[in-house]
Amino acid sequence: MKVVTMFVILLLVGCTTQPTMDELETQAFITGDWSAVESRERAIARRALRSGRQCPTGYVTYCDENFSSTRCTCLRRDGISVVVSGR
Repeated sequence: MKVVTMFVILLLVGCTTQPTMDELETQAFITGDWSAVESRERAIARRALRSGRQCPTGYVTYCDENFSSTRCTCLRRDGISVVVSGR
């Protein structure tokens, strides 16, 4: 019974609405604290990398796998060629 109760509570917490980016920016203008906006932008960027979106022109996707997670970033193409060629 405890497991079912915990599952329902977690389900309800997960379904709560989060503030929009506009609301976060408005709050940041008022308070001067931009950490929530920056955090949301990082989360959006991580999600975009995971969904397979392409890097901008001149960049390549580099993914690093650690245990159970994969972290992908966009790196400059000329920087990768220097590392690969050893020059």
